[in-house]
This record gives sequence, C-alpha cells and structure tokens, in this order.
Amino acid sequence: MVHTKSSFFLIIFLLITVVTFMTGLEAQDTENNRAPIQEFVKKAQEHVKQNQIEEAIEIYERIVIAAPEN
Repeated sequence: MVHTKSSFFLIIFLLITVVTFMTGLEAQDTENNRAPIQEFVKKAQEHVKQNQIEEAIEIYERIVIAAPEN
C-alpha cells in the first residue's frame, strides 16, 4: 500500500514538472517572437514621425496579420 501511494505521488510530481517545463518554453518562445515585431513597430513609428502615414498603416496591417494576438 505504501508503494502505491509513493508511485502515485511520483507520477503527479512528474506531470507537474512536465507542465511547468512546457509553460516555461512557451513563455520563452513568446519573448523571442516579440523582438522582430517590436522592430516593425519602431519602423512604423518612424514613418508616422516623418508624416508617411500610408507606409506606417501598411506596416501596422502586416503586424496584425503576422501576430494577431499582440
């Protein structure tokens, strides 16, 4: 009976470890994906400052298509 309880807790511990690891990978992947998007946002902001509104809108539209969750 003691062996069964320890096996159960070991399985639960392993599942928690796997879920935590996968969540960490997703967070890291999200950080890596935001860097290029931020570069495009900066470029669009430069166009706005130079009063090149059409170019800025085009860049913003592409950002929305590429990363709608952001």
